[in-house]
Amino acid sequence: MKIKKYRITFFTFFLVMLFCFVGKSDTDDDYKPSFKPVNIEGLLVATIDEECYDDEGEDDPIVFDLIPNDKNSYNGKTIEIKLSRKDKEKFLKENFKDANKLLGKKIEYAVQPVNVNVSTIGVRLTCGAGFPVYYAEISNVTKLNNSKATFSKNLNDLEDKKYKTEMEKIRPVENTDIKKLPETDAPIWGKTEKGQEFMVINRYGDWYYIIYDYPASTGYIHKSQVEIIK
Repeated sequence: MKIKKYRITFFTFFLVMLFCFVGKSDTDDDYKPSFKPVNIEGLLVATIDEECYDDEGEDDPIVFDLIPNDKNSYNGKTIEIKLSRKDKEKFLKENFKDANKLLGKKIEYAVQPVNVNVSTIGVRLTCGAGFPVYYAEISNVTKLNNSKATFSKNLNDLEDKKYKTEMEKIRPVENTDIKKLPETDAPIWGKTEKGQEFMVINRYGDWYYIIYDYPASTGYIHKSQVEIIK
């Protein structure tokens, strides 16, 4: 009887632990930012920043920024391309004809018109000042011979557009749902209350892509349910 009792107790404990583990995994996934991949045409700008470091505090000097052709996209901000330190030099040499000049510090920046497939867009805060900065992960880059986008050739202007450009804000006119994707039938990602303020990353058709748990979580809310804050 004791052996049978121990078996039942062990089996019950095992089921509880399994349930907790699976539940935790699902919960963690629920809080990851979501994004519907898009193609963005614009300019890739590569620069060297000697004061740039990775998450482990090691030198990480190569910085890539994407300037979309559409000046109304992403609040007019530039988007920093997120790459691991070990992949940056390879990416630079594959996508910029002036890569060696930049690495040799003969030029301050390299520019390449591109069409990129963006698989993720998130928002992070800069150190100290706390400006929201867009960053993206990209799955494919197509180099273009020309582009309508223009680069001012002034790195200060690039930094201002990246760090200091204001983000559009909206607020719900009623309690509503935040969706995982810009689709009516998409899973519900979160809830809003009437009058809450949210910063807008971009617009996709009739949907606003917003930050709702600043600065980590993102989701979508329909235009019919919000008003723009002037």
